[in-house]
Amino acid sequence: MFLTKNGTILTYVDGLTDSTMGIFRSTNGGLNWIYCPNSPKDSITDERQIVAYSQLNNGTIYGFTRRDGLYKSTDDGINWEKILPFEYLGIPFFSDGGGLLASDNLGLFLGGSSNTGYGGLIWSPDYGQTWQIFMPEWKGYMIGSIVQLDSNRILINANGYNYILTVDVVTAVSQNPTIPSSFQLFQNYPNPFNPTTTIEFSLPERSFVKLTVYNALGQEIAVLVNEEKQAGIHRIQFNGSNLPTGVYFYRLETPKFIETKKMILLK
Repeated sequence: MFLTKNGTILTYVDGLTDSTMGIFRSTNGGLNWIYCPNSPKDSITDERQIVAYSQLNNGTIYGFTRRDGLYKSTDDGINWEKILPFEYLGIPFFSDGGGLLASDNLGLFLGGSSNTGYGGLIWSPDYGQTWQIFMPEWKGYMIGSIVQLDSNRILINANGYNYILTVDVVTAVSQNPTIPSSFQLFQNYPNPFNPTTTIEFSLPERSFVKLTVYNALGQEIAVLVNEEKQAGIHRIQFNGSNLPTGVYFYRLETPKFIETKKMILLK
C-alpha cells in the first residue's frame, strides 16, 4: 500500500480475472476504491504485483514489480508504463520486496531481492533513460530498503546489513554507462501490446544494425533500424496501430549476431 503526495492511496490486489486484479486507488481515505485497468497485472508467465513504490516531487510514481520490471505513472497511479524489463545488464530482478528509491536529485535506484541468488543494485541518474550497475560487487545480493539520508547519501540494506553510500552525481553522469558484455535482443515490453511496444537490444561494440518486423507469413512489415549504432543499450518504439491483431516477429541483425523474437499485437 502506498500514499501518494496528493493523498491518494494505492494498493495492489490479486484476483482471478483481469477486472479483479491490479492497482486500486482511493481518494477519500479508503472509503471508496477505483480500479485502474491499465495498471500492471499478473499473468501465467509474469508476476506484476507491485512490491515497492517511490515518488518524485513532480508527482511521477515508480512501481517495482515482483517479476516484471519497473513501471511508472505520471497521473497519480491511474495509468502505468513499463520502463525497465525484468532482466537488465545481466541481472534478473526478482523481488520479494526489493528496494526502490526515486530521488529528486540523485535519480532512480533499483535493487533486486530474492533468496535464490538473483539481485543487485542498478542506478539511473537520468530517470530511466540509461542505467548502470551501481555496486558491481553486490551482484546477487538481496537488496532491501533504500532511503535517502541527505543531499548525496543513501542508506541501503544489502544481504541483511545496512550501508551508507555517498553518491557523486556529477561524476557518475559524466561517465559512460556500463557497456554490455555481449550482443542481446530482449523480449519486447509490454507483450502482448496495443498499439505500441518497446524493443530493446544491447551492443558490446559499435556495429551496423538492422532491426526488422515481420508478420506470421514472413513478410517484411517495417524496418525500424538500418544504420550504425554505438555500443550500449538501445530502445526502439514500434507502433502497430495500422496492423491487425496477430503474431509478429522482430529480427536483429549485425555482422556478428542475429536473433529473432516473437511478439503479439492484441487489439
